[in-house]
Amino acid sequence: MRTAVALSGGVDSSVAAALVQEEEGAAFGVTMRLFAAADELSPGGMKSLPVAGGRRGRCCGGDDTDVARLAARTLGIPFYVLDMEPEFRRAVVDPFVAAYRAGRTPIPCTACNSQVKFDHLLRRALGLGATRLATGHYARLGRESHSGRRTLARGMDREKDQSYFLFGMTQEMLDQVRFPVGGMTKEEVRRLARTHGLPNADKAESQDICFIPDGDYRGFVRRMAAEAEAGGEIVDRSGHVLGRHEGLSGFTVGQRRGLGLGGGEKAYVVALERDLRRVVVGPREAAYCRQLETEAVNWVSCAAPSHDLECEVQVRHRQEPVPATVSMLPHGRAQVRFARPVLAPAAGQAAVFYGDEQVLGGAAIENAVCDGSGRDRTAQEAGASLTA
Repeated sequence: MRTAVALSGGVDSSVAAALVQEEEGAAFGVTMRLFAAADELSPGGMKSLPVAGGRRGRCCGGDDTDVARLAARTLGIPFYVLDMEPEFRRAVVDPFVAAYRAGRTPIPCTACNSQVKFDHLLRRALGLGATRLATGHYARLGRESHSGRRTLARGMDREKDQSYFLFGMTQEMLDQVRFPVGGMTKEEVRRLARTHGLPNADKAESQDICFIPDGDYRGFVRRMAAEAEAGGEIVDRSGHVLGRHEGLSGFTVGQRRGLGLGGGEKAYVVALERDLRRVVVGPREAAYCRQLETEAVNWVSCAAPSHDLECEVQVRHRQEPVPATVSMLPHGRAQVRFARPVLAPAAGQAAVFYGDEQVLGGAAIENAVCDGSGRDRTAQEAGASLTA
């Protein structure tokens, strides 16, 4: 048994390597090279990804590669850097830009996991002699005793749980990966990193998209586009024109800031009408919905159900899951009906289905109609804030 460990430069993957090395004594580290020099940008066919201020990306960029190399040296394991810019561009960056321009809200981490890390990187690692790939994800693996099916569950540290981003994994992938820190808390991980003398034991975490370290995803999308994006109208729910916008890529359902509408009552984006290129705004309660439809579902810890499935559904990484009924539609798609209104599910984000702690399956949201069903819920929230 020889395990490759995907080293990102962060403390979680470095501790994963330490745990694998302790257990097996035959680990080696691999880092994906996703970024080259920042001045090589060309929207039509770039060799590298643009980085604000000349900095490189915070994940798998130059500085992180150096930290990963030092961590591998500290642990005494071999280390390889794999050039995966083309795969990353095709699977993550190009779809990210196209989705925002089409009025969707993509999740690049999901595409990176299922199409880059646990596909291209995994195959490259196997080609280097590994039998499986370990990462620093906060998620847990298991196996059903009666069916032998692999299962995926939330990480033990709920604040760091990353299972939401892993709904695209297949049984084959789950059979060839390990998540050594999935059963640990972040503080336990840092403590173990200090014990091993790892150079990133106290490294700060970044919440930014790795290839947009300054957080300006709108500017990134506009820089990357081969042609200017068409603008359109900002309207209220009755269709009255309130203003204009320079492109749908600047908006997502539930957004309040940056609408450019001046003073008055707070307005939230409640819909993006892609065909008309219109941004529809309304009060906060209008950004809630009770029902959505997904694209084709990837079933992870269970097979596709033959009947309605009662489970919990999570529509954003930081939102709590809500009890719901999932009904299958043609072509593997699904309809989700929530027991209570959920705030701002957006096309392109994920609806992930949980049973207890297990990821049953998940899919990208195809459409969700915000219908004002949050009126009672926002009233409850307002009452709670007044009594808090």
